[in-house]
Amino acid sequence: MTYWDPIPTVRALVGQPHPLWRGDRVSRDWSAPAPDGWEQRDWRSVPGPFYAANSDNCLTGRQCAPDHVMYDDGYGSEFVYRRPRTPAEVHALTCAAECEPFGAYGGDGDAHWTPELVRD
Repeated sequence: MTYWDPIPTVRALVGQPHPLWRGDRVSRDWSAPAPDGWEQRDWRSVPGPFYAANSDNCLTGRQCAPDHVMYDDGYGSEFVYRRPRTPAEVHALTCAAECEPFGAYGGDGDAHWTPELVRD
């Protein structure tokens, strides 16, 4: 199995019209750390670059990326349960990140995952 790096696709979106929207531009580089940082990521996040840290409970993520975002607690905190494997899936996940009111998503997870964390 080969690892497909979604980060170039994410970075190419910055400042451009989002492929899933009409005219609105992507506001930030979603390959950067989450505002609350890696340490605050939801423990249920799957290994890979993307994660959510202290997201709100507006339940917007699955509207954009139902194949990648889930909330499974009483508060509706979002987490990334499946990594994107194509540009279209990256577009869906960045849509979820853009719609999350606190911008709680990060994309620097690959710099932090260790074999021990994956096993945990």
